[in-house]
Amino acid sequence: MEIKKNNSKIVWAIIISFLLVPLVVSVVSTIHVINFFSLSNGFGLALTLAIAFEIGALSALAGLVAMGKINKNVVWFIFLILTAFQMMGNTFYAYDLITQRMLTEPDLIKNWTELFGLMEEDQILVKRIIAILSGAILPIVSLSFLDLLVDYIRKTFGIDENKKESLEEVVEEKKTEVKSEPVESIKKEEVVEENLEEKLEEITSDGNIELHEEEDFQKILDEKKKRLDNMREPNMDMLSVLYDNGNINQGSELPSYNDFVNKLEKDKYSQKEINLFLTLCNYLEIFKVSNTQKIALKSYEEAKETLSNYLT
Repeated sequence: MEIKKNNSKIVWAIIISFLLVPLVVSVVSTIHVINFFSLSNGFGLALTLAIAFEIGALSALAGLVAMGKINKNVVWFIFLILTAFQMMGNTFYAYDLITQRMLTEPDLIKNWTELFGLMEEDQILVKRIIAILSGAILPIVSLSFLDLLVDYIRKTFGIDENKKESLEEVVEEKKTEVKSEPVESIKKEEVVEENLEEKLEEITSDGNIELHEEEDFQKILDEKKKRLDNMREPNMDMLSVLYDNGNINQGSELPSYNDFVNKLEKDKYSQKEINLFLTLCNYLEIFKVSNTQKIALKSYEEAKETLSNYLT
């Protein structure tokens, strides 16, 4: 999705505004988490681990944006683990600092405990509450801004979160692709790829008929109509076999090329007729070819109507 030049500044201003809080919290959390890792590591290792965890959080953010291309469960797991470490590191830093400052300022939390009616004697509980409120809330706020940022980036730049799995998405994707891309080959199913325009030309043309100015136009039109009428019945019969007499529903997988050929009456249709029928169905968006699978984009009744109308 292209962003108009006159709107690009606004878009990037919004992105930066959403990103400021997470970046600031990330820097603060890095400093806080150093204290937590210092419990089991030297200062150098603790600093390295703290920076690594914050870089991991930013990498997980990039993973959330590109969710459709990687395993979303792994990304969310990593992101939640890193956020949990941030919460714990911030809380521990706050608790440790409160404990140290209360040694030099005994009345440090007095006013706060009075404000909320907490027992002044139970200082450990008060310290816990203050540490959680001032430490654990920061990553949650940051996560909320990141979620807004990811959602905004997806919608602004047209990045899909998931693979196209639903029928509606498959149909919409096919309608978009068919205008800009060539019809997919059924090469993997042993159908020889030919130029679609040449194949469709065979439906309505006969090499033995040469157009001259003196020929009667109505006669040529009648000849072509007759050939289309002759094609309608075998194509409709093959469509019935392809859809298993209507037992295959819209969005379901259609038979492979070999299975389809084996279901046809032996020697009733030539290889050329079969290939032409499958190519025509693909062109009319009756099914979508994906690797070795065919997915029905239309119900059997809709497919019959589409194919019949085209051959009229």
